[in-house]
Amino acid sequence: MRIHIFYLAVMDRLGDHITVGGIQNYLIGLGTALKNAGYEVRIYQGADQNFASSYNNIEIIGKKNDLKKSLKEQTKQVFEQVKNEISYNDIVIFGTDKIAFKLKGYSKTISIQHGISFDYISYNAFPSFLKNNLIGTFYKWMQCYKNARDFLVCKNVVCVDYNFVNWIRTILPRNYSENTVVIPNYANPSKELSINHKSNDKIRILFARRFEMMRGVFILIDIVKEISSRYQNVEFTICGDGPLKNKLNDELGSFSNVTITKYGIGEAEKFNLEHHITLVPTYGSEGTSFSLLEGMAAGAVPVVSNVGGMTNIIIDDYNGYIMNPDSKSFINRISDLIDNPETLRRISGKAKETVSVSFNERKWEKEWIKVINKVSNGS
Repeated sequence: MRIHIFYLAVMDRLGDHITVGGIQNYLIGLGTALKNAGYEVRIYQGADQNFASSYNNIEIIGKKNDLKKSLKEQTKQVFEQVKNEISYNDIVIFGTDKIAFKLKGYSKTISIQHGISFDYISYNAFPSFLKNNLIGTFYKWMQCYKNARDFLVCKNVVCVDYNFVNWIRTILPRNYSENTVVIPNYANPSKELSINHKSNDKIRILFARRFEMMRGVFILIDIVKEISSRYQNVEFTICGDGPLKNKLNDELGSFSNVTITKYGIGEAEKFNLEHHITLVPTYGSEGTSFSLLEGMAAGAVPVVSNVGGMTNIIIDDYNGYIMNPDSKSFINRISDLIDNPETLRRISGKAKETVSVSFNERKWEKEWIKVINKVSNGS
C-alpha cells in the first residue's frame, strides 16, 4: 500500500533542510511510523524549483508552485504535477485540513485537523469597535462556516484533540463526524531525572514557543518582569523565533537572569530536563501542544492556558496547572510554585507519568495504523 502525504512546507522551498514547526515534526513522525509498518510513503510539498530529497529515509518531493495563490490552490498545483504517480487505490493524506480539497475518484483520503485555529487568529486584527458589534459576530460565524467546510472535504479526519470534534458535533449533524478519529499528539518520556528531583538553589523556567502574540509573548514579558522583581533565584530561558523576537530583546534583553535562544530538532528533552517549570501561555489556536507534552515528558511542571487541546491533557493541581490566559493568573501560580518546591516535585512526577501512560509515541503509532488499515479496507 502506498501513502502520499501533502503539506506545503515540510522542508524549505529549496529542499535543503527541514523547517521547524509542530506540523512538520508531526508529519515526519507519521511518515517514519508508516514506513516502519511496511507502507511505501512519500511526502509532497511546494518549492521554488522542483527537487527530490529525503529525511529519515522518507522521500520528499518538491514541486514548483505559486505562493500568491491560496493554500488550497498551491496544493492543487503540486498535486497536478504528481497525480500520475498516485493510483485511485492509494491513500492520500493532507497534512492539515486547511490545504485539503476534493479529489475526484479518490475515496481513500484523510485530512489531519490540528486544533481550532480560529478562536483568535484573524479576528485579532479587527478594530475593537468591530469586534463588539454584529459585524464582528458575523465574521466569527463565517470563520466557523469556513472551517466546517474544510472538515467536510475528506471522508476521513484525524483530530489531535477532543476540543475540535466536540465543536463540530455542535454545528453539524452527528453522522458527519462518524469517520472522525481523535489521536492526540505524543512525546517520548525521558529516561533522565528532572531537575525538579535534584537539589538546586535556582528555579529555572522555560518558554519554548514561537515568538508571536497568540503564543503568549506579552504574557511572558509581564511574567518575567514581575517574577524577577519578586525573586532573586529565578532564571528564564526563552527558546524560539518569530516576529516578536525584537520586542522580546527590547523588553528583556537587559535582564541578567534571562537567556533568549533557540534549539533544534531533538534538543527539546535536554532543555526541558534543565527547567523546573514550562510555560504555555497561549491566547488561542492550540491543539494538544507538542511544547506542553515535551515539557511534561521531561518532568517539567506545566503552567498553561485553558485553551484548545491542552484542556485534554492537564488536570489542574494533578499533573500541571491550567488557567485563563492573563498575566496575573500566571504570575500568581508561578509565585506559589516557587514558594513550594515540594509541589514542584509532586506535579513533576505526575506530569511525566501522564505522558508515559497516555501520550506516548507507541500508542500514537498504533492508533494511526488502525486508521490506515480501516481506510485501506474501504470501511
